[in-house]
Amino acid sequence: MTNVSTGPCDSAPVRNRAGPYVLRMTSSTPDSGYTQRHLALLGGVRLSGDWQVPPRLLHVAAVGGADVDVTQAAVPPVFTITKFSLVGGTRVRVPRDANVEVEGFAVVGRIRPVPAAEPSDRPAPTIRIRSYGVFGGVTVERG
Repeated sequence: MTNVSTGPCDSAPVRNRAGPYVLRMTSSTPDSGYTQRHLALLGGVRLSGDWQVPPRLLHVAAVGGADVDVTQAAVPPVFTITKFSLVGGTRVRVPRDANVEVEGFAVVGRIRPVPAAEPSDRPAPTIRIRSYGVFGGVTVERG
Protein backbone atom coordinates (compact mmCIF):
# COMPACT_ATOMS: atom_id res chain seq x y z
CA MET A 1 0.00 0.00 0.00
CA THR A 2 1.06 3.53 -0.69
CA ASN A 3 0.62 6.51 1.61
CA VAL A 4 -1.14 9.37 -0.16
CA SER A 5 -1.49 12.76 1.48
CA THR A 6 -1.94 16.33 0.36
CA GLY A 7 -4.00 19.26 1.54
CA PRO A 8 -4.85 20.72 4.92
CA CYS A 9 -5.59 17.37 6.57
CA ASP A 10 -2.16 15.80 6.12
CA SER A 11 -2.37 14.33 9.61
CA ALA A 12 -4.81 11.71 8.32
CA PRO A 13 -2.92 8.52 7.57
CA VAL A 14 -4.37 7.51 4.20
CA ARG A 15 -3.73 4.04 2.87
CA ASN A 16 -4.35 3.44 -0.81
CA ARG A 17 -4.48 -0.05 -2.29
CA ALA A 18 -3.92 1.08 -5.90
CA GLY A 19 -0.63 2.95 -5.76
CA PRO A 20 -0.47 6.29 -7.57
CA TYR A 21 -3.94 6.09 -9.14
CA VAL A 22 -5.65 8.07 -6.36
CA LEU A 23 -6.14 11.81 -6.29
CA ARG A 24 -6.79 13.32 -2.88
CA MET A 25 -7.90 16.93 -2.66
CA THR A 26 -9.77 19.28 -0.37
CA SER A 27 -12.01 22.25 -0.83
CA SER A 28 -13.71 24.57 1.61
CA THR A 29 -16.58 26.96 1.95
CA PRO A 30 -16.52 29.85 4.41
CA ASP A 31 -19.20 28.51 6.75
CA SER A 32 -19.02 24.75 6.58
CA GLY A 33 -15.38 23.73 6.82
CA TYR A 34 -13.98 21.60 4.06
CA THR A 35 -14.59 18.45 2.06
CA GLN A 36 -11.84 15.90 1.70
CA ARG A 37 -12.14 14.12 -1.67
CA HIS A 38 -10.61 10.84 -2.83
CA LEU A 39 -10.97 10.03 -6.52
CA ALA A 40 -9.70 6.75 -7.96
CA LEU A 41 -10.10 4.55 -10.99
CA LEU A 42 -8.92 1.52 -9.02
CA GLY A 43 -8.38 1.65 -5.30
CA GLY A 44 -10.09 2.17 -2.03
CA VAL A 45 -9.26 4.48 0.82
CA ARG A 46 -8.40 3.56 4.41
CA LEU A 47 -8.34 6.24 7.10
CA SER A 48 -7.52 5.42 10.72
CA GLY A 49 -5.53 6.42 13.76
CA ASP A 50 -5.23 9.75 15.52
CA TRP A 51 -6.29 12.36 12.95
CA GLN A 52 -8.47 15.44 12.50
CA VAL A 53 -11.65 14.33 10.74
CA PRO A 54 -13.01 16.78 8.13
CA PRO A 55 -16.70 17.71 8.21
CA ARG A 56 -17.20 15.86 4.91
CA LEU A 57 -15.40 12.98 3.19
CA LEU A 58 -16.15 12.00 -0.42
CA HIS A 59 -14.76 8.85 -2.06
CA VAL A 60 -15.47 8.16 -5.74
CA ALA A 61 -14.02 5.07 -7.45
CA ALA A 62 -14.83 2.66 -10.23
CA VAL A 63 -13.47 -0.18 -8.08
CA GLY A 64 -12.68 0.49 -4.44
CA GLY A 65 -14.40 0.97 -1.13
CA ALA A 66 -13.96 3.13 1.93
CA ASP A 67 -12.62 1.87 5.26
CA VAL A 68 -12.82 4.68 7.83
CA ASP A 69 -12.00 4.39 11.55
CA VAL A 70 -12.77 7.48 13.65
CA THR A 71 -12.58 5.87 17.10
CA GLN A 72 -9.25 7.56 17.94
CA ALA A 73 -9.80 10.67 15.81
CA ALA A 74 -10.96 14.20 16.61
CA VAL A 75 -14.48 14.08 15.15
CA PRO A 76 -16.51 17.25 14.39
CA PRO A 77 -20.08 17.45 15.75
CA VAL A 78 -21.39 16.29 12.34
CA PHE A 79 -19.31 14.13 9.99
CA THR A 80 -20.63 12.97 6.59
CA ILE A 81 -19.05 10.17 4.56
CA THR A 82 -20.25 9.80 0.97
CA LYS A 83 -19.01 6.89 -1.20
CA PHE A 84 -19.82 6.25 -4.87
CA SER A 85 -18.39 3.18 -6.61
CA LEU A 86 -19.34 0.42 -8.98
CA VAL A 87 -17.59 -2.19 -6.84
CA GLY A 88 -16.63 -1.66 -3.21
CA GLY A 89 -18.30 -1.41 0.15
CA THR A 90 -18.15 0.96 3.07
CA ARG A 91 -16.85 -0.02 6.52
CA VAL A 92 -16.93 2.60 9.26
CA ARG A 93 -15.79 2.18 12.85
CA VAL A 94 -17.33 4.82 15.12
CA PRO A 95 -17.10 5.78 18.81
CA ARG A 96 -19.42 3.85 21.11
CA ASP A 97 -21.64 6.86 21.78
CA ALA A 98 -21.89 8.28 18.22
CA ASN A 99 -25.24 8.84 16.57
CA VAL A 100 -25.14 7.07 13.20
CA GLU A 101 -27.38 7.66 10.18
CA VAL A 102 -26.99 5.39 7.14
CA GLU A 103 -28.53 5.74 3.71
CA GLY A 104 -27.74 4.43 0.26
CA PHE A 105 -28.14 1.42 -1.96
CA ALA A 106 -26.30 -1.47 -3.56
CA VAL A 107 -27.68 -3.75 -6.23
CA VAL A 108 -25.68 -6.61 -4.72
CA GLY A 109 -24.91 -6.09 -1.05
CA ARG A 110 -26.75 -4.74 1.95
CA ILE A 111 -26.75 -2.16 4.67
CA ARG A 112 -26.15 -4.07 7.87
CA PRO A 113 -28.00 -3.04 11.05
CA VAL A 114 -26.15 -0.39 13.07
CA PRO A 115 -25.26 -1.44 16.63
CA ALA A 116 -26.96 0.66 19.32
CA ALA A 117 -25.09 3.62 20.80
CA GLU A 118 -23.98 3.58 24.41
CA PRO A 119 -25.03 6.49 26.65
CA SER A 120 -22.37 9.10 27.37
CA ASP A 121 -21.92 12.23 29.48
CA ARG A 122 -20.33 14.15 26.63
CA PRO A 123 -22.11 15.40 23.49
CA ALA A 124 -21.97 12.60 20.95
CA PRO A 125 -21.05 13.30 17.30
CA THR A 126 -23.45 12.52 14.49
CA ILE A 127 -21.94 10.43 11.70
CA ARG A 128 -23.83 10.29 8.42
CA ILE A 129 -22.91 7.51 6.01
CA ARG A 130 -24.07 7.70 2.41
CA SER A 131 -23.00 4.75 0.29
CA TYR A 132 -24.06 4.19 -3.32
CA GLY A 133 -22.85 1.37 -5.56
CA VAL A 134 -23.59 -1.68 -7.62
CA PHE A 135 -21.60 -4.25 -5.61
CA GLY A 136 -20.82 -3.70 -1.92
CA GLY A 137 -22.59 -3.02 1.32
CA VAL A 138 -22.26 -0.93 4.46
CA THR A 139 -20.94 -2.14 7.81
CA VAL A 140 -20.81 0.01 10.94
CA GLU A 141 -18.83 -1.14 13.97
CA ARG A 142 -18.53 0.52 17.37
CA GLY A 143 -15.21 0.74 19.14
